[in-house]
Amino acid sequence: MKDFYKNANFYFLLIPVAAAVWAALASTVFLKSAQEKWDKIDNDFEKSQPLIAEIITLVPERIKMQQEKKKMGRFDYNTVIQSFADTHKIPESGYSLRSSAPVKRGGKPTQAASLTIDNIKIEPFSKFLSEMLYIWPNLECEKLTLTKQDTGPDAWKVQTQYKYTFAK
Repeated sequence: MKDFYKNANFYFLLIPVAAAVWAALASTVFLKSAQEKWDKIDNDFEKSQPLIAEIITLVPERIKMQQEKKKMGRFDYNTVIQSFADTHKIPESGYSLRSSAPVKRGGKPTQAASLTIDNIKIEPFSKFLSEMLYIWPNLECEKLTLTKQDTGPDAWKVQTQYKYTFAK
């Protein structure tokens, strides 16, 4: 039997037969399943277009926020906080930011920061926080403390602690 496998004629016959079987399978079974998958993806795409158009008309700010993220580039607490503070009219003198150096926790690089904002109203702060967390999904607000200020009816001091996990 070992002599049979050493015979070159065996391979001259086996290789063309295997190629023919592969070609037959590819042209029938594999092509049909690929076409079915493509049709499903194309159908899902067609169904999603009206929903995407509706989202764009109802909430055009989402596109603006994603464009801002692209402009900011790589995550950096100073640029991110400053950009969102400018957008929400929080003066630079009205907040203080302290960030630590990036460290590895559980094999993933993370960076922590604390932000204190003095004398801010709840609505601008909630927009500031929600937009920032929406645009940067790897950013987590670990602690949030609100302290009522005596300077007005809707004046608060906000202390937050953040953790950002860098993508590899």
